Amino acid sequence: MSEPIIQDLLNEIIRNRTELTDLIKSIETNTLEKVEVLGKIIDSLEKENKELQERTEILERNSKRKNLLIFGLDKDPKDISVEFICETFRSLLNFELAAADIADFCELGNDKKSPIKVEFLHYSKKILVGSLERKSPKRVEYCDFPRPDRTAMNRTKNFEKIPS
Repeated sequence: MSEPIIQDLLNEIIRNRTELTDLIKSIETNTLEKVEVLGKIIDSLEKENKELQERTEILERNSKRKNLLIFGLDKDPKDISVEFICETFRSLLNFELAAADIADFCELGNDKKSPIKVEFLHYSKKILVGSLERKSPKRVEYCDFPRPDRTAMNRTKNFEKIPS
């Protein structure tokens, strides 16, 4: 091969090498910028996730504020209704509770001794019922929900049956 052809090939190789080096640097710079942007997005999402978890916790706590657990109702869970709950408050506590004051209720088990969770529409009604319960001579217990100090099973075993 002649000297000028070899020199042209060498120059072409050097130019291609320079172009490849520049391209690699450009790709590295672009990748680093994208990684930095993605890092900021991740930080933002982690912060938002933490805020949402805190808000969820607050909402759950506020939702549970209106709940009351009733123990000692010896009644089949499928026979419990809003009317039965209102009648129970009327007979045990001499307290007129309207069905509209109860947002929801559910049985926390399938047997007759299972506690009932009552969610009041307003926190003030729950507080009023709780204060009346403390003065009631009848043997029934209401407690804030949840109450981690004792299990529902241990609590329901110790209460007298309330006539249906």
